[in-house]
Amino acid sequence: MRLPLAHSLLSLLLAAGVASAEPYCAALQEEQTIAKTYRQIAPIYSDAERGWIFANDQLREDYALKDSAVHLLERIVEEIRARGMELAIVIPPPRPLVAGPDTRRGVLPPEAGYDAVRAALSFQRMMRQIAETGAVAPNLLDAALAAETAGTPFYFQRDTHWTPSGAVRSAAALAEALEQASVPWITPAADAPAPATDPFVEPGSLAEVAREVCGIEIGPETTAAVRFPRPADAVGLLGDTPSDTARAALVGTSFSDRYKRDALRVADAIAHATGMDVDNVSVSGGGALSAFEAYVLSGEIDAARHKLLIWEVPYTSAFKSVSGLRQILGALQAGKGGADLAPVALPDADVARLALPAGLDPDTSVFGVRLERPGKARVKGVLHFDNGSRMKISLARSAHMPARAQSAPMYLSLAAAGTRRPVAIELSYDAAQMAGATVLLPRRP
Repeated sequence: MRLPLAHSLLSLLLAAGVASAEPYCAALQEEQTIAKTYRQIAPIYSDAERGWIFANDQLREDYALKDSAVHLLERIVEEIRARGMELAIVIPPPRPLVAGPDTRRGVLPPEAGYDAVRAALSFQRMMRQIAETGAVAPNLLDAALAAETAGTPFYFQRDTHWTPSGAVRSAAALAEALEQASVPWITPAADAPAPATDPFVEPGSLAEVAREVCGIEIGPETTAAVRFPRPADAVGLLGDTPSDTARAALVGTSFSDRYKRDALRVADAIAHATGMDVDNVSVSGGGALSAFEAYVLSGEIDAARHKLLIWEVPYTSAFKSVSGLRQILGALQAGKGGADLAPVALPDADVARLALPAGLDPDTSVFGVRLERPGKARVKGVLHFDNGSRMKISLARSAHMPARAQSAPMYLSLAAAGTRRPVAIELSYDAAQMAGATVLLPRRP
């Protein structure tokens, strides 16, 4: 069933537009000839007149969560709350929706087939589903459209990230959602952020692609940087500054760790909006999992330093992978010492089938893979159940995983399997990459 959009949002999505303009070059849309480095985001659409660029991975229309993903998120929220913390999930909204109908019609040719209303409905539904799991889930699409209406750019035109102003708007929406959820630690600053003396200059990740593919020079974007009246008190994860102020941990991606130094000052924006001290442990290039997983596996989540965990997740990959949620839940379940696991050497082959003990409770059981060498790794597999059914799974580790967690195993929860019981795991992997790895199997209950 399609859920209704607010009239103002619907009008912003459907307002009259103009015909498509000329791209920076036709080669950007030629998926077969574009450089292999960029092929995974091709075709790439652009409008040289307006300066906007959209990659194909940003044209996602289906965001609604599967039932298994909802169940796993509920379990993750339970695990976080069991540690005396709250979980907030911040998802920057789709750039094509925020850019507006005139821009979409100028950039996207008819063959792109992008349905903005379908995408907006689905994104709104996903945010409601997340909120129903118990996580605090600000809907940043409303905040972003309000920013664009006010003439304050939420996104860069030729870069995938939000602007400093977009980060401020998002932080304010997060603070409002925390207040509505009656989270008790919120004390927003009285003074509003103001433009900084020097502007923020962004060369643009998508502009870089156009420069290389089209062989043309595209200038950087200049937008207002932000100055905060009350400097943030965050000192980093290993800092030891005493404070009576409640602390939050920000586990995110390059949105929160731009140029590997939070150039957009996202943590400062959140600290200003909430009154909390914010430790930013985001990981640029680590995807949606790396920062969160590293925070758990390092033991920091059990150190009782933080009251709030803020999980920033890109809209392009938001919970598309149910196995990714199983991996986070598995780390949480194993990290608190509740997993009784037996090591088994991974065979020196590309496939391994391993029996599981009878009577396992899927909701509380995990298995793991301990790598001999740190770095990028992926293990795919299939869970076999007692009723003859199967379920695909995967474990992945980014090369950008912080060093403090590189040596920890990858864990995967067996939850969200219904009433069926897992009886075996079949794994497939690159034997050379996984040489010396160990599988950690649950023991007989």
